[in-house]
Amino acid sequence: MFPNRVLCNAKGTDLVSNRVLWNKASMLRHLWALCKKEDILWVKWVHTYVIKHNCIWSMNLPGDSSWTMRKLFGLRRVGHQYIKAQIGNGENTFLWLDNWHNLGPLLLKYGDGVTTNLGRSLHAKVCSIIHNGSWRWHRSRSAIVRDIIANIDPTLLPHPANEDSVIWTLSPTGSYSAKSAWEALRSSVSEVGWYHLVWHKRYVPRWSFIQWVTILGRLNTRDRLMDWGIVHDSSCVLCLGNVESQAHLFFACHFSSRVWLGIIAKLGTFTRDWSLTFEVSWGSHSCKNKSVWASLFKLCLAAAIY
Repeated sequence: MFPNRVLCNAKGTDLVSNRVLWNKASMLRHLWALCKKEDILWVKWVHTYVIKHNCIWSMNLPGDSSWTMRKLFGLRRVGHQYIKAQIGNGENTFLWLDNWHNLGPLLLKYGDGVTTNLGRSLHAKVCSIIHNGSWRWHRSRSAIVRDIIANIDPTLLPHPANEDSVIWTLSPTGSYSAKSAWEALRSSVSEVGWYHLVWHKRYVPRWSFIQWVTILGRLNTRDRLMDWGIVHDSSCVLCLGNVESQAHLFFACHFSSRVWLGIIAKLGTFTRDWSLTFEVSWGSHSCKNKSVWASLFKLCLAAAIY
């Protein structure tokens, strides 16, 4: 059984991590429902018995909260940047805690001292700085207050006749979508340039899997097995000489190098560096097309490693 971290998809990302990210993206849907106060029974129950009159972003969960609720509230730091309040009358939006300003949540931006600069309590609502449908900022010499006022969007105006609402900033429509949440969460995962060398139209699953594990450097060669105490001899089983490491097998080993040399000779090409690193790098750049020769090289490399 291989470690979970070597199970990867076609883009070179960790399948286990992907599953975790997908679960987070799905859970963000529920966080969105709570912020939007959707007309759903469980949303009403959470607001009545858990959130009450607190701010969802800063409140502490009751000690007897369920595992699901703890996991959901554990995503607040992630969801806070994507769920933004749209100001209507300002009565349901927290001035310092909600994400409504261009600068984001003001408490996170400026710290706890920001509340004293504007003379408003921590749980003040945006309506406290609205008067007759216009902004009414507290007069202050504070550079923080001047910065807040200077960076507010000129088009962001109160609408006293409307209630506050929330939007999902990742979607053009302003509504939550699992795809946008997923893409945002996985954006930090870099794609490798050699995935097409392993996963392609004509790949053989068992060959490609072993090839992928090898490229990731996670193949359980005898040197690793010896370190773990599983075997007592780390000699290469092919040449019975050097220590069997991944670098030795592909393709410093006298036996495996002759096998690979014979294969590439049949393909009509010759390599100048018998190493897996070189072959992967060369194949990644030279075999991006869908030609028969490119497919043959990919299959041959996978077969040789397998």
